[in-house]
Amino acid sequence: MLIYPNPATTSVRIGCKDKMQEIWVMNSTGQVVDRMNVNDYSTRINTTEYNTGLYFIRAITDKGTLTSRLIVK
Repeated sequence: MLIYPNPATTSVRIGCKDKMQEIWVMNSTGQVVDRMNVNDYSTRINTTEYNTGLYFIRAITDKGTLTSRLIVK
């Protein structure tokens, strides 16, 4: 999974070689702050509503689950 730009300020693009079905955005304590249905290989997330800090992006694909870190400035 690719997440760029990272750190992000206003938005972030998420890409994956497998087709993503859902994306979960979790804060540093594991609380889900955003969840979206994707059904595509890439998507853009608006990060302006997120507080500054560390987040985890979980992408659920038909082949499994991927998790990566995202820093929001």
